[in-house]
Amino acid sequence: MKIDFHVHTGYSICSNMKPAEAVRAAEQAGLDAIALINHDLKPVKFKGSKKVKVIHGVEVTTKEGHLLVINTNKSFPKKTPAQEVINNVEKDALVIIPHPFDLFRKGLSKKLKSLTSYHAVEVNGRCLLPSFNDKARAFAKEKGKPLTGGSDAHFTGEVGNAYTIVNARSIKGAIKKVKQGKTKVFIRERPVTNRLKYFFKSIGLEAASFLRQS
Repeated sequence: MKIDFHVHTGYSICSNMKPAEAVRAAEQAGLDAIALINHDLKPVKFKGSKKVKVIHGVEVTTKEGHLLVINTNKSFPKKTPAQEVINNVEKDALVIIPHPFDLFRKGLSKKLKSLTSYHAVEVNGRCLLPSFNDKARAFAKEKGKPLTGGSDAHFTGEVGNAYTIVNARSIKGAIKKVKQGKTKVFIRERPVTNRLKYFFKSIGLEAASFLRQS
């Protein structure tokens, strides 16, 4: 299976992508499944298609930085300590450290060495500099943790820019393979201008949301 474990939708203020649009983009990218992720919201249920399965998750803004919880029905208050979140996820959930060394986002780099019981470290398709992902790979190797690929897509053109490859036929089986460390990661190389385009589009949406609320 090819799974993009990090796809945002319009329920996050930094995206305007509808769940159905994300699924169609995943089909076009040749993916078998995507994880629909929102910031600090209870996972929104949405069915996939005949070709693309949907997993539900949340990107938690912990006290120390962002944390992905996949295959969960829970939400966690902002600023909950990262280890507390990890300790309270469901048995079947998957905990991934997203973009840990990305200087432009809220990674967990300063807390990583003390965290325990998470399952994987992310190679992120939205990192502006390759060195951010290089550091994530090196850290995962040092700690004996598997890598997962996630596009961190906020727009349809980003879905599938990074994904995880596992030898499984079901979501349950895929999560089991990740926890066993049996993963491969694909990341699509793109010009930095392309990455910047989507980066600033997200900032624009966040700014517009802020102005509407002020």
